[in-house]
Amino acid sequence: MIQGAKPFPVASFRDESNQQMFFFCRNHKLNENYPPHIHDYFEIEIVVSGKGKQFLNGIPFNLERGSAHILSTTDVHDLTVLEPLDICKIMVHPEQGDEKITREILNNLGIVKFNEKELSEVILLTEMLIDEESASEKDSMSMIHQLLRCIIIKFSRQENLSTRINPNPQNKYIKDAINYIMLNYINDISSADIAEYLNINAAYFSTMFRKFMNFTVTEYITNLRLRRAKTMLSMGIYSVSEVCYACGFNSVSNFFRVFKLKYGIAPSELKRKR
Repeated sequence: MIQGAKPFPVASFRDESNQQMFFFCRNHKLNENYPPHIHDYFEIEIVVSGKGKQFLNGIPFNLERGSAHILSTTDVHDLTVLEPLDICKIMVHPEQGDEKITREILNNLGIVKFNEKELSEVILLTEMLIDEESASEKDSMSMIHQLLRCIIIKFSRQENLSTRINPNPQNKYIKDAINYIMLNYINDISSADIAEYLNINAAYFSTMFRKFMNFTVTEYITNLRLRRAKTMLSMGIYSVSEVCYACGFNSVSNFFRVFKLKYGIAPSELKRKR
């Protein structure tokens, strides 16, 4: 943590229809792993401390102090935390209303590594964004746009932008596949079902999915079901059987087996601990 920084300062800005347009968070702590996923917003993240690994559109990267990235709405990424990560996070919705910012973001997608001086400057800019939450709306939005551009310029000046992330037409398939899985994971779905939904060859889809997600389709669906099951069990209000079938498992015995294999504890034991 940067000395003197406030714990978990957060700022959120919305338009007239209450649509969240910007979200800023300083000292956003990440202590757990995240499976491959996408967002409906542009994501800017700067690592302040900690270590991790990330697959981005199927390509592995190391994360450490000074690592930073700008991702689009079609970039598939995961996160493996090796040491607890402390990050500055900025989320910008594509509909935020400033075409210049959207264009600048799209022109600077990628992963960079800031040196200590550059990192301090970017963190300061991020904290200035958060401070704008207390300003008047008219003045605040104008300043937010200026500060965002300053941060994006920091990325554009990096010679090691490798890591530029070029749009890949396959990402559209992956994004649509993830959305389909999220809506249908409680049902008995297969890789072939998803390929049929996407109207592409099943073998081609399976290969593409594993390349981008670092999981097979079956592994991804099972992990999604297990995460949902763990959340429901932690609430302490559902029986193991209810959780099993609500999360798409076809038998309690199979649910027990894969849950214990994943978490090292039986579902019933987790429920009793609540």
